[in-house]
Amino acid sequence: MKNLAQKDFIFQSIAFRKFLVYGTTGGSDLTDELQIYYVAGEATLSFSDVDSLSIDTDRSDYAKKILRLNYAPADSRKMPFDIAVLINENDIYPVADYESQKFLGAFDLVPRDKNEAMMIQQAKERLKTEFEEQLLSDMEKGSLSESDTYQAFLKKFTEMVRNASDWETVEIDFGRGQ
Repeated sequence: MKNLAQKDFIFQSIAFRKFLVYGTTGGSDLTDELQIYYVAGEATLSFSDVDSLSIDTDRSDYAKKILRLNYAPADSRKMPFDIAVLINENDIYPVADYESQKFLGAFDLVPRDKNEAMMIQQAKERLKTEFEEQLLSDMEKGSLSESDTYQAFLKKFTEMVRNASDWETVEIDFGRGQ
């Protein structure tokens, strides 16, 4: 497996477009305004834990060229895949600017954003969390092997194994009741 190891094995890219709401920039710490931004970007799903894969020699079928692997991570990961959110600062567009209504004589105050770089970082973190929650939810609906993410990963991983060996089929036991 060591000759297959790569730093990050990116197996799926998801282009997205989202609307995000933030406080406006300015001099004081609080504002009664909200700005809405249209954000375009890409989320990449990768597998960087090749070292946690081991060949199951008892269950692998050498005659039929079926490689069966076991996944045993060193840490207590919730899922075997990593998500990276890529947003170019040129792909954030202001859409609308709203001022909140007075409620009982006071404005609904929200914290102001510090700067555009911080806003981009916050957007990446929010979207990464959103994608992780969605991925975990999809994986928990059934077994991992039934999820679209696992199927996309297994397809790409099998192609990589085929190109580097004589194995024709790859199966991975992630220990989630496949």
